[in-house]
Amino acid sequence: MTTHLATAPPPAAPVTAAAAVARVHAVLDEVTAVEVVGPVTGGDVASLDRAISRMQSMKLHMVAAADRERVAEPSGMSGTAPGLAAHTRTGGAEAAGTVGLAVAPDAAAGNPRGSHGGRGVHRARHDHLGHDGAAP
Repeated sequence: MTTHLATAPPPAAPVTAAAAVARVHAVLDEVTAVEVVGPVTGGDVASLDRAISRMQSMKLHMVAAADRERVAEPSGMSGTAPGLAAHTRTGGAEAAGTVGLAVAPDAAAGNPRGSHGGRGVHRARHDHLGHDGAAP
């Protein structure tokens, strides 16, 4: 039995984070509900690895947005990293690394404290740097 999965075109308008995650889950539910048959090639595995990388990129974009929007503050968290650790199966160090990686583009764009106002793990890592990112 061959199952063909329809691929939806990219949305024409922005979607909420919750809607985007729901769409990812829906596709994964559809794919994992069927048995994979036939030969599996190296290209198939490489393509799956690319999909995983794309989902990791999506996660980093969401973490950066959560950091900018300070979503952890209303729940009493001291920053994005503790909030991420509390909501995922990661420890504090791994969550801090993820937040640091997610907000790094803000630093590369000339804003060493990120657009999140210098709060959370990113500030702690760069407090020893001057405003331009250079050591004093």
